[in-house]
Amino acid sequence: MATTNLLKLIGLLLFAHFATAVLSPGTSVLSARASVLRRGYIQVLYASDKSYIGSISSNSETGFFGLTTSNDSALVIQYDLASQAAAPNNLNVTNGQGAIASYPHLGLTFGTNIASPTLAILKTGSSNYCLLTAMQPTPKGSRPVMVDDSSPRSYPGESAVFTVDKSDNILLQWINPDGSSLAIHLIYAPGQNRLTATGDVAAYKEAFGQDRIEVLYHFVEIH
Repeated sequence: MATTNLLKLIGLLLFAHFATAVLSPGTSVLSARASVLRRGYIQVLYASDKSYIGSISSNSETGFFGLTTSNDSALVIQYDLASQAAAPNNLNVTNGQGAIASYPHLGLTFGTNIASPTLAILKTGSSNYCLLTAMQPTPKGSRPVMVDDSSPRSYPGESAVFTVDKSDNILLQWINPDGSSLAIHLIYAPGQNRLTATGDVAAYKEAFGQDRIEVLYHFVEIH
């Protein structure tokens, strides 16, 4: 009996040793699980009452995203569920067409004419804005950098700006050149069919038109 118990103890110790050795330092058994990928559309809703306007379109000849009301022409994005624990992060474009076809991620490209990335600032009291584009990845937590994107402009941008919360709302955060971060307001410009973002809705609408609509983004998973 004593020999049997001793063998069981040795077996448990060996299992614990090899289980620890397989995982990299600082990695738990739970965090080593396989990635869970989610795919779906981004619906755009009125911020005022959360009613539906449209979904982000998969096709753009201008390099800027607009809306569609058909799922057949809606953009499909994908993200790793585990990555959202350390959001904001990237959202991957899976079916981009036209000018956005060769870019792997959604992102924000600064829209206001500036001479340097150090001036790519969104803040309260400013009408500065960004445009929703497709782009190559920028480093997580990065300040605005010059990046290859679908925009015809040569302005700085950021890709790792998205958080999908537990209710599938998609929140965006811009990091300013000084390192400060800002939860930004999302805007739809119906006249141009473009999606933008700003730090101050009132200042933006004063500068660019009262027809601009504050909106929300909502993720709808494809099962």
